[in-house]
Amino acid sequence: MKVKIFVLILIVLAVILALPRNKKAEIKEMPVVRIAYGQYISPMFVTQEKGFFEKQGIKAELTLFPATNTTVQAIANGNIDVASLPYSVLFPLEKASPGKFKIFAGIVETIDQPYSYLIVKDNIKKVEDLKGKKVVVRSGSNGKMQATLIFKALGINPKDIEMVEAEPSLTAVTFAKPDMAAAVDVEPSATAMIRKNLGKVLISGIRARYLFNPYPTTGMIFSTKFLEKNPELAEKFAKAIDETIDFIRQNDQESRLLMLKYLSMDKEVALAMSPAEYQKSDELDKKAIENEMNLEAKNKILDNVVDLRNVYYR
Repeated sequence: MKVKIFVLILIVLAVILALPRNKKAEIKEMPVVRIAYGQYISPMFVTQEKGFFEKQGIKAELTLFPATNTTVQAIANGNIDVASLPYSVLFPLEKASPGKFKIFAGIVETIDQPYSYLIVKDNIKKVEDLKGKKVVVRSGSNGKMQATLIFKALGINPKDIEMVEAEPSLTAVTFAKPDMAAAVDVEPSATAMIRKNLGKVLISGIRARYLFNPYPTTGMIFSTKFLEKNPELAEKFAKAIDETIDFIRQNDQESRLLMLKYLSMDKEVALAMSPAEYQKSDELDKKAIENEMNLEAKNKILDNVVDLRNVYYR
């Protein structure tokens, strides 16, 4: 009898000891998806924190890529599997190296959900007051192009204002200088300016109002190398993102807080800034994306138009 009890105890102990190992084995065996992210909002942060990747049997490895050009090179070489990049970056990438990525989700700005603003100092009452003044714009040809077209649409000759270019991380600091009258900027720095009482919003949603509505900002992409090698895994990844977007639409404030783990952003700014408009793979506004590409080609940001027929996952 004692022998039977002893054997039973050994069996129970063996089962208990085996459980953690099995669990570790499950986690270890989950396929890994390598994700590059930058210092701007992305639904993938929420996907990770809510366990939607794990629900699909995916182990996500998120790595910060501070420089956009590094992310582009990694996607082109197939060294990462997934990334979020501005469309203004994706267009020249497709032109230079066709077929390196597929867009499976995106972010747009609309008039109802603005993301860009014309912010002015308190002494500026109307757009016309900016003539002869200095205006902060984001550095780079695309940022200056947007500001130029917006001011033209507002009836202001760009030659009548002085555009001062600043890196995205320095727009608020630059706008704070006493000789700056206005800033054309986007979230989250736009909200940071307002919360610091540096100025006020004169016009919201300026890209959607004066360029086109909706205005596509960011595309979420698969590396084609990853997609061709792991089609079923890519489909599961896309499903996880779709579930995330549904969650964000119902839980905006919670989602913002979850993203803070990955972003250099004040909690107050994260909660106060305008919500982003995310699009699933079957919701992508391909016409709007084409409009942006044509706008950049027309204004010589791109050397020529880019064939976008094969850049989409679906």
